Amino acid sequence: MWSPLVIVSLPLGGHADVAVVAAVLWAIVANRRERPLLAAVILTAASLIKLYAGIVLFVYLIALERRHAATAIRAGAAAVVGTVLAWLPFWDGPSTLSGLAEVGGRASASLGGQIQLALAGPLDGDTARLLVRLASIATLAAVVLIMARRPGFAEDPWPAAAAAFLAYIAVTPWFLYWHLTGPLALAMVAGSPAVRAAALTFSGTSMLTASFGGTAWGRVVQTSLRYGLPIAAGLRAARPPETEGTRPRSRPPQRSST
Repeated sequence: MWSPLVIVSLPLGGHADVAVVAAVLWAIVANRRERPLLAAVILTAASLIKLYAGIVLFVYLIALERRHAATAIRAGAAAVVGTVLAWLPFWDGPSTLSGLAEVGGRASASLGGQIQLALAGPLDGDTARLLVRLASIATLAAVVLIMARRPGFAEDPWPAAAAAFLAYIAVTPWFLYWHLTGPLALAMVAGSPAVRAAALTFSGTSMLTASFGGTAWGRVVQTSLRYGLPIAAGLRAARPPETEGTRPRSRPPQRSST
């Protein structure tokens, strides 16, 4: 994929998100070969490298539960055991997660981050942070719930995973454009037309810089360009195709004069 976002983020930037891209694609292969446990283990490994990849793992476990509860239990147990074993050598009590908690409270130039900064004016910072994160979780949960109720979800959960993955990018308070590489790869392979259009558009707009020196109105313009264009592209792709013309009406039967 000759996407500037991919080229800048992976081979030039050297971000570990390349592991998320590889894991998601191999998980799809493992699932199609009817090896769901292996697919869950691969997605668990991706989640250990980049926590946001756990969204795909969560969606996949829901799909497994719809197929066969026992398989979902085994896959979930494998994910938990793998996570515990990976963290065990580094665990030093709750303080081990202090860095993650500190970073989790920050916000940057994302859509959610700009909303948090705007709310921090009339509200205090802690309240704004809490409201944005609750809204983000609720939005992500709604996307997963809606997609999980669609026919065929259990057999093919990847369109739902692509939608949820992209929703995370839209609602997260942290603007890290290289996080889009995983959702972009999944969207291209299994996403709906709307998700593909939005992901492709955002892969270009996410690198736009137009904050005009970091002014308040400049951040509004920049955020509108970065997120507004992908939303418009997704909505346009989601429209049903227009029919070319209308069928001519049949002429009513005429009474014979004879």
